[in-house]
Amino acid sequence: MAAMISIEHIEEFTRQTLGCNCPTDAFDEITTTDFMIGLLSCQRILISDRLLLLVLKAPGDFALLPDYARLVRYGMEERDCNNLNRCRIVLIGDSDTRIAEEIKSSFALIASGDSNLHLHWVSEFQLSFESA
Repeated sequence: MAAMISIEHIEEFTRQTLGCNCPTDAFDEITTTDFMIGLLSCQRILISDRLLLLVLKAPGDFALLPDYARLVRYGMEERDCNNLNRCRIVLIGDSDTRIAEEIKSSFALIASGDSNLHLHWVSEFQLSFESA
């Protein structure tokens, strides 16, 4: 899987699209890797040992829903084990309304009471960056 967000656009995407208020120096250290959870291909972005982004395409198949729940748990565990401030799970693109509702419901159950775990659903258009 090619990275969904190139390293040179991570700060812009994180601030403008996700609404992150991390200090500027947090973006001095960014690492990005690709990995799999079940059948889901994900981009893992770590911003200065503070913020974990897990970026992947929105699901098009009910059969993948258990892998999304595993991804949420993975994000929580990595955040907690590494003393990170937040984990943001970013789904890119559209899904069937029923699938979207299932994901949101599952996320709400898993993340109940956890104010440092966020689900973002963004369009592919929001990954279009202007050249500087």
